[in-house]
Amino acid sequence: MGFQFVIDLLTAVCAAYAAVGVYRLQRNQDVMAGKVQAIEAAQNAHVNAPGLHGR
Repeated sequence: MGFQFVIDLLTAVCAAYAAVGVYRLQRNQDVMAGKVQAIEAAQNAHVNAPGLHGR
């Protein structure tokens, strides 16, 4: 097992680890975006509800 093989293996492992990290981060951002949209919809429904803030 040569030195170059060890470097290549370490590079491949680090790249796979980074790819999994990016995937998890993207998945969490998608979940958060869904929550923000739900909160925004609830806020708009409250603000635009008839009779709540009108005279």
